[in-house]
Amino acid sequence: MLDTYSEALWPALHRHGHRASFEPGARIAHLNVGRLGPYVHEKLLAGFILGSLRAARWPWWRRLLYVLASPLIALVLVARLREPVRRIRRTQRLPLGTVPMIVAGAVLRAFGEAVAYAGAAPSAADAQMTEIELHKVAYASRKR
Repeated sequence: MLDTYSEALWPALHRHGHRASFEPGARIAHLNVGRLGPYVHEKLLAGFILGSLRAARWPWWRRLLYVLASPLIALVLVARLREPVRRIRRTQRLPLGTVPMIVAGAVLRAFGEAVAYAGAAPSAADAQMTEIELHKVAYASRKR
């Protein structure tokens, strides 16, 4: 399933004359933010960005509906992650605190989305997320 970022990325690449393709054999190394402050910031930024992308093409009444229903967004996000977490737990032990942090991240992202649907997302959210993504190693470590 494509997320909203991907939904926006493909048309933007195409508009600028770029092409993209899927390579089934490709492998990537993935790194997550490892400190609480940057984790909170990253999840809020994700909500701001995704909510802003959606809100830009929605009428006012739909944005209002999503602001009012925003607590349900966190529940949907957690529900989507239940099966992947179960699958991982069958083969390995998760670090202590993983599930509570997943839930906290879902709540933070839902809050960020609600702020964006209300039209109050910070304009610097994209630049701040780009900073985190480009320097992920620094945000993954315990020191910075």
